[in-house]
Amino acid sequence: MIGRLPHNGFCARGTPLSSHRSTAADPSRPGSPRRSPGRCWVSPVVLCADLGADGGRAPDGRGSRAGARGGRLRPVSALDWDHNAFYHRLLLRQLPDGLRRVLDVGCGAGVFASKLAARAEKVDAVDKSPEMIAAAYDTTPDNVTLLLGDVLKEPLPEAGYDAIVSVTALHHLPLEMALPVLARALRPGGVLVAVALPRTDLPRELPVELLALISQRLFGLTFALLRKFNGGNWFAHEPTHSAMPVLLDPPLATRQVREYAAALLPGAQVRRLVFWRYFLLWHKPSD
Repeated sequence: MIGRLPHNGFCARGTPLSSHRSTAADPSRPGSPRRSPGRCWVSPVVLCADLGADGGRAPDGRGSRAGARGGRLRPVSALDWDHNAFYHRLLLRQLPDGLRRVLDVGCGAGVFASKLAARAEKVDAVDKSPEMIAAAYDTTPDNVTLLLGDVLKEPLPEAGYDAIVSVTALHHLPLEMALPVLARALRPGGVLVAVALPRTDLPRELPVELLALISQRLFGLTFALLRKFNGGNWFAHEPTHSAMPVLLDPPLATRQVREYAAALLPGAQVRRLVFWRYFLLWHKPSD
């Protein structure tokens, strides 16, 4: 039987969750991922699973994971490195101590969710990809609940989270819908923090684009040498990276994201980061 979810969201509409069986990760089936007691696996049949029209979130790169329309597989060269992982520390620095419950929107293979698990009592990690959720089961600790579904179609707990974070998922969602949904799920005084992909905005952002192009290879060479001679990960790609198609067409430039945030999240900060990301930070006012 599928384990019980920690809240009312992400279940089949009008149907008890316990009445469904997962064919994607049944421990009785050879090769199925291991599950710890209390951690749930939700069948793709049970849930709507559409984080975006292009089919999902890429863990890195300037593009996004494409669906059946127009995707391509991207090989990883020796000098490629994970821009998302590079910005993990920036996100973690925005989080207060004493977190009880955190939501990770677009968790991918669970790398950042595992880091969040060291800072929070409970982490709900959601992604639309069954393959990514399956990969996350091998790496995430027991205080991470993995959920397959769409945060815009399934109910989130009202004021249920101390923090909501997202790594390269927001550009797949219509911000006019996503930001209010996430704001409602955040408790008063909580923090929403995200990095996502902006559309290239030339000539306005020409200096930062040139800086990114020049620095990309220099950083890649430095990280490759550090991995070779000092060991460690040094922002190497996740094992799942090379299997992910990309689509190089984010919908909004950073200035447009800033306009949405100003209208929907008063006081939010939005700025362009060097390596093809924008940064969004919002503290929900306390009651």
